[in-house]
Amino acid sequence: MIYCINTKMLNPELNLFEKIKIAHKANFHGIEPWMNEFEKISKKDLVKCCEDYGIEIKTSIAIKGYFENDGELMDVADDHEIIFEECKRRMELSVEIGAKWIIVCPAFSNRNHETTWEQSIDYYKKLYDLGKKIGCEPTLEFIGATKQIYNFKLCKKFLDHISHETTMVIDAYHLWRGGGGMDDFCDFAPERISCLHISDADKLISCELHRDRDRVMPLDGKIDLKVFAETAKKIGYKSFVNAGVYNPKLWEMDQLDMAKLCMERMVMIFEE
Repeated sequence: MIYCINTKMLNPELNLFEKIKIAHKANFHGIEPWMNEFEKISKKDLVKCCEDYGIEIKTSIAIKGYFENDGELMDVADDHEIIFEECKRRMELSVEIGAKWIIVCPAFSNRNHETTWEQSIDYYKKLYDLGKKIGCEPTLEFIGATKQIYNFKLCKKFLDHISHETTMVIDAYHLWRGGGGMDDFCDFAPERISCLHISDADKLISCELHRDRDRVMPLDGKIDLKVFAETAKKIGYKSFVNAGVYNPKLWEMDQLDMAKLCMERMVMIFEE
Protein backbone atom coordinates (compact mmCIF):
# COMPACT_ATOMS: atom_id res chain seq x y z
CA MET A 1 0.00 0.00 0.00
CA ILE A 2 0.99 3.63 -0.53
CA TYR A 3 0.35 5.36 2.79
CA CYS A 4 -0.59 9.06 2.77
CA ILE A 5 -1.80 11.61 5.26
CA ASN A 6 -4.57 14.12 4.62
CA THR A 7 -3.08 17.52 5.39
CA LYS A 8 -6.20 18.62 7.28
CA MET A 9 -5.22 16.09 9.93
CA LEU A 10 -2.22 18.26 10.81
CA ASN A 11 -2.40 21.55 12.73
CA PRO A 12 -3.74 24.32 10.44
CA GLU A 13 -1.10 26.69 11.82
CA LEU A 14 1.50 24.71 9.87
CA ASN A 15 2.05 25.54 6.21
CA LEU A 16 2.04 22.88 3.53
CA PHE A 17 5.83 22.70 3.30
CA GLU A 18 6.05 22.01 7.04
CA LYS A 19 3.40 19.32 6.70
CA ILE A 20 5.37 17.65 3.91
CA LYS A 21 8.44 17.48 6.15
CA ILE A 22 6.38 15.91 8.94
CA ALA A 23 4.88 13.37 6.54
CA HIS A 24 8.37 12.43 5.38
CA LYS A 25 9.75 12.07 8.92
CA ALA A 26 6.77 9.89 9.87
CA ASN A 27 7.53 7.62 6.88
CA PHE A 28 4.41 8.46 4.87
CA HIS A 29 4.67 8.04 1.11
CA GLY A 30 2.39 10.92 0.20
CA ILE A 31 -0.02 13.66 1.20
CA GLU A 32 -3.57 14.58 0.25
CA PRO A 33 -3.70 18.42 0.24
CA TRP A 34 -6.64 20.81 0.34
CA MET A 35 -7.14 23.49 -2.28
CA ASN A 36 -6.88 26.39 0.19
CA GLU A 37 -3.42 25.17 1.18
CA PHE A 38 -1.82 25.12 -2.26
CA GLU A 39 -3.76 27.45 -4.54
CA LYS A 40 -1.83 30.58 -3.51
CA ILE A 41 1.67 29.16 -3.16
CA SER A 42 4.25 28.38 -5.83
CA LYS A 43 3.31 25.09 -7.48
CA LYS A 44 6.91 24.63 -8.66
CA ASP A 45 8.19 25.03 -5.10
CA LEU A 46 5.57 22.58 -3.86
CA VAL A 47 6.48 19.96 -6.46
CA LYS A 48 10.19 20.47 -5.71
CA CYS A 49 9.58 20.06 -1.97
CA CYS A 50 7.67 16.82 -2.57
CA GLU A 51 10.44 15.52 -4.81
CA ASP A 52 13.11 16.42 -2.25
CA TYR A 53 11.29 14.51 0.50
CA GLY A 54 9.99 11.62 -1.63
CA ILE A 55 6.35 12.57 -1.13
CA GLU A 56 3.64 11.83 -3.71
CA ILE A 57 0.41 13.71 -4.44
CA LYS A 58 -2.27 11.79 -6.35
CA THR A 59 -5.50 13.29 -4.99
CA SER A 60 -6.46 16.85 -4.12
CA ILE A 61 -9.50 18.17 -2.23
CA ALA A 62 -12.10 19.24 -3.16
CA ILE A 63 -15.07 20.13 -5.35
CA LYS A 64 -18.17 20.85 -3.27
CA GLY A 65 -21.60 22.19 -4.12
CA TYR A 66 -21.32 21.39 -7.83
CA PHE A 67 -24.32 19.07 -8.04
CA GLU A 68 -26.71 21.41 -6.24
CA ASN A 69 -25.39 24.73 -7.63
CA ASP A 70 -24.34 25.76 -4.13
CA GLY A 71 -21.49 28.15 -4.92
CA GLU A 72 -20.90 29.21 -1.33
CA LEU A 73 -19.06 25.95 -0.64
CA MET A 74 -16.34 27.04 -3.09
CA ASP A 75 -16.65 30.81 -2.51
CA VAL A 76 -18.39 31.62 -5.80
CA ALA A 77 -21.91 32.63 -6.84
CA ASP A 78 -24.84 30.19 -6.94
CA ASP A 79 -24.63 29.91 -10.72
CA HIS A 80 -23.94 26.64 -12.53
CA GLU A 81 -21.61 28.06 -15.18
CA ILE A 82 -19.61 30.04 -12.61
CA ILE A 83 -19.32 26.95 -10.41
CA PHE A 84 -18.27 24.87 -13.43
CA GLU A 85 -15.51 27.38 -14.20
CA GLU A 86 -14.35 27.13 -10.58
CA CYS A 87 -14.23 23.35 -10.94
CA LYS A 88 -12.11 23.79 -14.07
CA ARG A 89 -9.74 26.12 -12.21
CA ARG A 90 -9.36 23.61 -9.38
CA MET A 91 -8.65 20.77 -11.79
CA GLU A 92 -6.01 22.83 -13.58
CA LEU A 93 -4.32 23.75 -10.29
CA SER A 94 -4.36 20.09 -9.27
CA VAL A 95 -2.59 19.12 -12.49
CA GLU A 96 0.18 21.58 -11.61
CA ILE A 97 0.95 19.70 -8.40
CA GLY A 98 0.78 16.27 -10.06
CA ALA A 99 -2.62 15.14 -8.80
CA LYS A 100 -4.35 12.57 -10.99
CA TRP A 101 -7.72 13.02 -9.28
CA ILE A 102 -9.66 15.71 -7.48
CA ILE A 103 -12.20 14.54 -4.92
CA VAL A 104 -15.82 15.52 -5.54
CA CYS A 105 -18.48 15.58 -2.82
CA PRO A 106 -22.11 14.71 -3.62
CA ALA A 107 -25.00 17.01 -2.77
CA PHE A 108 -25.16 17.88 0.92
CA SER A 109 -28.60 17.48 2.46
CA ASN A 110 -28.50 20.20 5.09
CA ARG A 111 -28.11 23.34 2.98
CA ASN A 112 -31.56 23.63 1.29
CA HIS A 113 -30.22 23.34 -2.24
CA GLU A 114 -32.38 20.82 -4.08
CA THR A 115 -30.97 18.59 -6.81
CA THR A 116 -32.29 15.57 -8.70
CA TRP A 117 -30.52 12.31 -9.42
CA GLU A 118 -30.89 12.86 -13.19
CA GLN A 119 -29.54 16.41 -13.03
CA SER A 120 -26.57 15.27 -10.96
CA ILE A 121 -25.73 12.57 -13.51
CA ASP A 122 -25.78 15.12 -16.34
CA TYR A 123 -23.62 17.52 -14.35
CA TYR A 124 -21.09 14.83 -13.41
CA LYS A 125 -20.77 13.61 -17.00
CA LYS A 126 -19.90 17.17 -17.99
CA LEU A 127 -17.35 17.40 -15.18
CA TYR A 128 -15.87 13.98 -15.96
CA ASP A 129 -15.37 14.81 -19.64
CA LEU A 130 -13.69 18.09 -18.71
CA GLY A 131 -11.38 16.38 -16.22
CA LYS A 132 -10.21 13.84 -18.79
CA LYS A 133 -9.26 16.69 -21.14
CA ILE A 134 -7.46 18.64 -18.41
CA GLY A 135 -5.62 15.65 -16.98
CA CYS A 136 -7.13 15.59 -13.50
CA GLU A 137 -10.25 13.46 -13.29
CA PRO A 138 -13.01 13.94 -10.73
CA THR A 139 -13.33 11.07 -8.29
CA LEU A 140 -16.56 10.83 -6.30
CA GLU A 141 -16.65 10.27 -2.55
CA PHE A 142 -19.94 9.17 -1.02
CA ILE A 143 -20.69 10.99 2.23
CA GLY A 144 -22.43 9.02 4.96
CA ALA A 145 -24.34 11.96 6.45
CA THR A 146 -25.98 13.05 3.17
CA LYS A 147 -29.23 11.84 1.62
CA GLN A 148 -28.34 11.57 -2.06
CA ILE A 149 -25.17 9.46 -2.38
CA TYR A 150 -24.43 8.20 1.12
CA ASN A 151 -23.14 4.65 0.62
CA PHE A 152 -21.06 2.50 -1.71
CA LYS A 153 -23.96 0.93 -3.60
CA LEU A 154 -25.54 4.28 -4.46
CA CYS A 155 -22.17 5.68 -5.50
CA LYS A 156 -21.49 2.75 -7.84
CA LYS A 157 -24.99 2.98 -9.31
CA PHE A 158 -24.49 6.67 -9.93
CA LEU A 159 -21.04 6.33 -11.51
CA ASP A 160 -22.13 3.44 -13.74
CA HIS A 161 -24.50 5.89 -15.45
CA ILE A 162 -21.45 7.92 -16.47
CA SER A 163 -18.90 5.26 -17.41
CA HIS A 164 -17.62 1.95 -16.09
CA GLU A 165 -14.20 3.61 -15.89
CA THR A 166 -15.18 6.31 -13.39
CA THR A 167 -13.53 6.07 -9.99
CA MET A 168 -14.59 6.66 -6.41
CA VAL A 169 -13.04 7.22 -3.02
CA ILE A 170 -13.93 4.51 -0.52
CA ASP A 171 -13.81 5.87 3.02
CA ALA A 172 -14.13 3.44 5.94
CA TYR A 173 -15.73 6.16 8.05
CA HIS A 174 -18.38 6.95 5.44
CA LEU A 175 -19.07 3.24 4.88
CA TRP A 176 -19.90 3.07 8.59
CA ARG A 177 -21.66 6.45 8.75
CA GLY A 178 -23.83 5.61 5.74
CA GLY A 179 -25.03 2.36 7.26
CA GLY A 180 -22.93 0.00 5.15
CA GLY A 181 -20.53 -2.81 5.91
CA MET A 182 -16.76 -2.76 5.70
CA ASP A 183 -16.92 -5.38 2.94
CA ASP A 184 -19.53 -3.64 0.74
CA PHE A 185 -16.95 -3.21 -2.02
CA CYS A 186 -15.89 -6.88 -2.07
CA ASP A 187 -16.78 -7.28 -5.78
CA PHE A 188 -15.58 -3.88 -6.98
CA ALA A 189 -12.78 -3.53 -9.55
CA PRO A 190 -9.68 -2.15 -7.79
CA GLU A 191 -8.81 0.08 -10.75
CA ARG A 192 -12.02 2.02 -10.08
CA ILE A 193 -10.79 3.06 -6.62
CA SER A 194 -8.79 6.28 -6.70
CA CYS A 195 -7.87 5.93 -3.04
CA LEU A 196 -9.02 4.59 0.28
CA HIS A 197 -9.66 6.84 3.27
CA ILE A 198 -9.21 5.58 6.79
CA SER A 199 -10.17 6.90 10.22
CA ASP A 200 -12.20 5.64 13.17
CA ALA A 201 -15.36 6.64 15.04
CA ASP A 202 -15.71 7.63 18.69
CA LYS A 203 -17.17 4.71 20.65
CA LEU A 204 -19.33 6.97 22.81
CA ILE A 205 -21.16 8.80 19.99
CA SER A 206 -23.99 7.19 18.03
CA CYS A 207 -23.76 6.89 14.26
CA GLU A 208 -26.61 9.36 13.69
CA LEU A 209 -24.94 12.08 15.80
CA HIS A 210 -21.37 11.46 14.67
CA ARG A 211 -19.63 14.39 12.95
CA ASP A 212 -16.35 14.65 11.08
CA ARG A 213 -14.62 16.28 14.02
CA ASP A 214 -15.59 13.31 16.22
CA ARG A 215 -13.36 10.94 14.29
CA VAL A 216 -10.54 9.31 16.23
CA MET A 217 -7.21 7.68 15.46
CA PRO A 218 -7.51 4.35 13.59
CA LEU A 219 -7.95 1.44 16.04
CA ASP A 220 -9.15 3.76 18.85
CA GLY A 221 -12.81 3.57 17.79
CA LYS A 222 -15.57 1.17 16.86
CA ILE A 223 -15.13 0.69 13.10
CA ASP A 224 -13.83 -2.73 12.05
CA LEU A 225 -10.89 -1.44 10.04
CA LYS A 226 -9.31 -4.88 9.81
CA VAL A 227 -12.27 -6.10 7.73
CA PHE A 228 -11.96 -2.96 5.60
CA ALA A 229 -8.28 -3.70 4.96
CA GLU A 230 -8.90 -7.38 4.26
CA THR A 231 -11.60 -6.49 1.73
CA ALA A 232 -9.21 -4.14 -0.07
CA LYS A 233 -6.52 -6.81 -0.21
CA LYS A 234 -8.93 -9.51 -1.41
CA ILE A 235 -9.95 -7.48 -4.46
CA GLY A 236 -6.30 -6.78 -5.25
CA TYR A 237 -6.15 -3.12 -4.26
CA LYS A 238 -2.51 -2.07 -3.66
CA SER A 239 -2.51 1.69 -4.06
CA PHE A 240 -3.21 4.86 -2.05
CA VAL A 241 -4.54 4.76 1.51
CA ASN A 242 -5.06 8.21 3.04
CA ALA A 243 -5.43 8.80 6.77
CA GLY A 244 -7.93 11.55 7.56
CA VAL A 245 -8.83 12.13 11.20
CA TYR A 246 -10.34 15.63 11.34
CA ASN A 247 -10.27 15.95 15.12
CA PRO A 248 -8.90 19.23 16.57
CA LYS A 249 -7.74 17.34 19.66
CA LEU A 250 -4.97 15.82 17.56
CA TRP A 251 -3.57 19.31 16.93
CA GLU A 252 -2.75 19.55 20.64
CA MET A 253 -0.24 16.71 20.31
CA ASP A 254 3.29 17.00 19.02
CA GLN A 255 2.51 16.78 15.31
CA LEU A 256 5.40 14.50 14.38
CA ASP A 257 4.54 12.10 17.21
CA MET A 258 0.91 12.13 16.10
CA ALA A 259 1.83 11.44 12.48
CA LYS A 260 4.17 8.60 13.49
CA LEU A 261 1.43 7.03 15.60
CA CYS A 262 -1.01 7.27 12.70
CA MET A 263 1.47 5.63 10.34
CA GLU A 264 2.06 2.83 12.84
CA ARG A 265 -1.67 2.21 13.08
CA MET A 266 -2.06 2.06 9.30
CA VAL A 267 0.69 -0.53 9.05
CA MET A 268 -0.96 -2.54 11.84
CA ILE A 269 -4.28 -2.48 10.00
CA PHE A 270 -3.04 -3.38 6.53
CA GLU A 271 0.07 -5.46 7.16
CA GLU A 272 -0.33 -7.36 10.44
